Amino acid sequence: MQRQTVDYGIDLGTTNSAIARAASGGVELVRNRALGQTTPSAVARTKAGQILVGQDALNKPGLSPATKFKRLMGTASKTAMGDGVLWSPEELSAEILKDLRGSVQRRFNVQPSHVVITVPAMFQQPQCEATHRAAELAGLTAISLLQEPIAAATAYLNDDPEEGYYLVYDLGGGTFDVSIVRVLANEMSVVAHGGDNFLGGADFDRLVAEWTVKQLKPKLGTAPELDQPVAHFHLMSACERARIDLSDVSETLIDLSDLELPVDSIALSRAILEDLISPLVARTLRLTQERLDQAGLRPGDVRSILPVGGPTMTPYVRHILKESLGIPISFDSDPMTTVATGAAIAASSILLPHRSRTAEAPREHAAIELFYEPVSPEITCTIAGRVASPAGFSGEARLVRSGGDWDSGWLALRGGAFQCELLLKERASTDFEIHLRDLKGDVLPADPASVTVRHGVAVAVPVTPYDYGVALSDGAFLPIIKRGLPLPAVGSEISLRAARSIPAGSTDALPIYFLEGVSRIAEDNAKVGEIRIQGSDLPRSLREGQTIEIRIRMDESRKLDARVSIPALDMDFKVPLTSMIDAPNAEDIQRSFEESTAAISEIQSVVEPADEERLRRSQREIEIVEAELQRVDRSEPGSAERVVQKLMPIKSDIRELQQKYGLDAAYNQALEMIHKAEQIVAQFEDRLAASSLGDLREDAERCRRLGDRDGLKAVHERADNLFWRYYRQTPECWIGLVAWLKEQRQFASEAIPYDEYLKRADDCLRREDFEGVRLNGVQAMSYLPDAKVADGRFANSGVTK
Repeated sequence: MQRQTVDYGIDLGTTNSAIARAASGGVELVRNRALGQTTPSAVARTKAGQILVGQDALNKPGLSPATKFKRLMGTASKTAMGDGVLWSPEELSAEILKDLRGSVQRRFNVQPSHVVITVPAMFQQPQCEATHRAAELAGLTAISLLQEPIAAATAYLNDDPEEGYYLVYDLGGGTFDVSIVRVLANEMSVVAHGGDNFLGGADFDRLVAEWTVKQLKPKLGTAPELDQPVAHFHLMSACERARIDLSDVSETLIDLSDLELPVDSIALSRAILEDLISPLVARTLRLTQERLDQAGLRPGDVRSILPVGGPTMTPYVRHILKESLGIPISFDSDPMTTVATGAAIAASSILLPHRSRTAEAPREHAAIELFYEPVSPEITCTIAGRVASPAGFSGEARLVRSGGDWDSGWLALRGGAFQCELLLKERASTDFEIHLRDLKGDVLPADPASVTVRHGVAVAVPVTPYDYGVALSDGAFLPIIKRGLPLPAVGSEISLRAARSIPAGSTDALPIYFLEGVSRIAEDNAKVGEIRIQGSDLPRSLREGQTIEIRIRMDESRKLDARVSIPALDMDFKVPLTSMIDAPNAEDIQRSFEESTAAISEIQSVVEPADEERLRRSQREIEIVEAELQRVDRSEPGSAERVVQKLMPIKSDIRELQQKYGLDAAYNQALEMIHKAEQIVAQFEDRLAASSLGDLREDAERCRRLGDRDGLKAVHERADNLFWRYYRQTPECWIGLVAWLKEQRQFASEAIPYDEYLKRADDCLRREDFEGVRLNGVQAMSYLPDAKVADGRFANSGVTK
């Protein structure tokens, strides 16, 4: 019988991957060559060019296989293989998919062409595009990119669940997702979801590895050289095995025998592991609580926690979940394979594309096109069919339930088509035979000869994980498709205007940036597309203020389509989408970190008690990011992306607090500057200047009442100018300048001239020649790097509201 549904689901995981197949009898995990249900997500290539996948890659001596490459999907990162060839993350992922497809070939003697592939709920658009490319390289079509929490919930709740809310806690090898789903009237829906693309078991292992190196240093007298690929692989593997062992025992050994060190092992206890991973587990709890708050739920409103991923079997994780939330934990499904199982169940509810379902039938058969929902939450469902060949067939159709206990009776074909209501078996898959006969009563075999419909919970529709929209010329982000909408999602915006004129035929361009994210500040979001409307392409000039229309669509497989229209010019543009996440720059990350810490300092004195915990949490997370910055400096693969991912939501949170408390902070800063200026002016007994400062106090009060932050900034600058006018006349000013120049010497671009001007400034200071100190100090400062603040990435956006 020709298959009608997709049926195959793949969990393309960070640490392990799996493929499952749905059939009438249920879901079967397809075993690999080693007869295991999961395949390690590892790829190696020998010097001779032989490709090894899974356990074969991990067991090959002398090689450092590529692992954890899922975290690099959608980036330009490359991995050097054993023969020196650089491979992209999607090329490595394609090898895993090929291996899984081969397992199906060995087991069922078929090669699936269409599959459901799961992705983390918070995967960004370039990461989804990379997953599609990996599937294509493996000869597959990812008909749906299903969010992993939805797949897991489908596996857990497929068999007659109680109505209510469920919390999916998905802590995998590389990512963390948390979703709240609701089951009502046999239908599942996503209420809220979020997560962290760089938080998982791999981060637990990294912390254990760092701790191990610290323990080795005093034992060996020096830090061991473990940064080489093979040594690093063996270290991480040993730490991962030890961490997993501690799920069953209270103490184990980290086996270092493969590293050729004087120390063969290091003892690791469950207590030490818990100390190491507790900050990361605490972050998962914060993200979980945020989702509960987003859904307006208390822990008591949730029926159970559905754990997903190997790290959820860590005793500490389960203990903290129980103690912190008090929600019962379900053990009805295997956390290691539940995503693949759910993906296959979801695949069984998706019809294959029309061409794949209507392969040419044998001559003696009638080819039928069927239209129906493979999964029905109701005990009855509608099915429609049409005889595609032979052309012009007239007659009757009949559907009979397997066992013969129900049939539709003979249905007259109208224009070669029929429609009827099927009666399903409760909580089961039901097969129906399809019979055809012509007007003479002669039976004609049908292809397909049967159809299967399952009565059960309808799989939750995937939803948009972020807002999708455009950057505006004032630096704001305008969402056009909002997060949480069921897919496919469509949005349009017709109120936009050209921010400036573009003369026809000119070299000028109007850039429009398409973003995804959650912040209302464009800079805090990720770019997923960009179009530049060139003057050379315009038939007539585009005038400032003319209407620009934006349309965005995202389909069920997370593929994005965006278009720009200019009605006045009768022009329509398809937006080129970004296939890669912008490579992070360490200096940009450092600057973002410094700006965030400065923002916290600016508002912490005026934050109300209700927001103090929120600010403290941002401070704690900033400190974690600061530690991550050290790994960026060591060029650890994926570390820069990890830091950016963690910093973006913190920045967004801090910006919201800035908007709320920025006026009070600006007022306090203005008063502090006025007070400093009053103190220095009093030393010179300048009544006119003192009177001006009194006026500034009144101006500050007025600006505060009006909510005028720009006015408060101007007051601050005027007070600052007065302060420096008098402070420059004091010895303390020039003593401080010389001391500062001495501290900055290490940053001088040319040490010899810098030292000469610094010496002259110092000599002038001893003679109390303050003008000489100033002149030589200015010359010295010319050899120091400029502290320039970069313009926002989308500062030249060409559209405005």
